[in-house]
Amino acid sequence: MKWLRRNLAAILVIVLAIPALAFVLVGVPLIDRPAPTIVSVKEGETIKAGGYSFTVTASQEFPGTGTGPGTNSIPTGSSLIGVLVDAEPIVGPVPDDNYCDVELTSRAGGTDRTWRPISSPSDFAYEVGDDRTTICLLDDAEKFELEQVFLVPASAYEGATLDMVVGATTYRFELPRE
Repeated sequence: MKWLRRNLAAILVIVLAIPALAFVLVGVPLIDRPAPTIVSVKEGETIKAGGYSFTVTASQEFPGTGTGPGTNSIPTGSSLIGVLVDAEPIVGPVPDDNYCDVELTSRAGGTDRTWRPISSPSDFAYEVGDDRTTICLLDDAEKFELEQVFLVPASAYEGATLDMVVGATTYRFELPRE
């Protein structure tokens, strides 16, 4: 009983501090986060954001044939999807974030799915164009062509869109089909 009396204040501090800490770490960021703004962009349309204009100019699916002689090193049952985005500087507000984030998304079958760009397309015998970049930096005020490559299930290309986040807005581009 003496131990409990001596340590009661410390135990109460711990019991009260844990929920308060959890609220600060989880609750406050959720409260401060604004609702995401999603803007749909039709095939071939250009958007202006972050001091640049962006246009998705091409996309293509490369079905996997496996590994070995005469194959493309993409796993069977999978595909690579390559997407090209032209970015040209314009006069306008420059965002605090000097980059854009890109994902391939699909809502087919009522399920939201998201794929991040692969970091090494060469692992699948895919070569990024010489004058293209795989990183979307918006601080050089120079024209660039962004090439993003995604490894997805074989059936994901139909109905897929490219989601580009610039600032607090997500631009959902319809992909041009061949």
